[in-house]
Amino acid sequence: MARARLSTFDQDLRNWNRNQPLDITFVAADATGQFRMDTLGPGLTVNIAAWCEGYAIAARWGILVPVSGQQEVDFVLQPEGRLVATVNEDFGAVQDLYAAAKLQRNDPSLFPYSTWEAVGANRQVVFSQMPTGRYLIELRRQDTLLWSNLVDVVEGSVTELHIGSDNAAGAVAGSQANGVTGYTELRRSLDKIRE
Repeated sequence: MARARLSTFDQDLRNWNRNQPLDITFVAADATGQFRMDTLGPGLTVNIAAWCEGYAIAARWGILVPVSGQQEVDFVLQPEGRLVATVNEDFGAVQDLYAAAKLQRNDPSLFPYSTWEAVGANRQVVFSQMPTGRYLIELRRQDTLLWSNLVDVVEGSVTELHIGSDNAAGAVAGSQANGVTGYTELRRSLDKIRE
């Protein structure tokens, strides 16, 4: 298994990219899963995220760096949730077409998963390392919103989503993947659920 990576992050984090450090404090766990963040100043309160290929991102909030000694922080990484979206040809060429995923957080202790991916030539976009939760999925061309809906993702499963103009204004039928049904619900207003 690959080693976990860890980083501090701000509570107001937006558009996290899992391939980049979240902050200047970025470390990799050793072969036993241990990690140290020696550059954090004493008395600071930090948030720490941990992730590893194939696992959902995990976070710990409000960790106080002691003035002396060490603070232990434990993470248990769960198998990732994965969302595979296929974009219908009704939306035209894939050039400048991208999908965004943002976790709708009812629980403020959850990591604020928010990212985007370009739609590939195969008309698919894959979101990985997703913790269990409900996500706002948007399809955009540049800054123009073309389609949006809510999707439930469960750790350890793959949810398939078919994005088409025929379901832009209504519910999307569920799809079966790894024995788990994924579904979306109609969302009539982006403004009601945006933070």
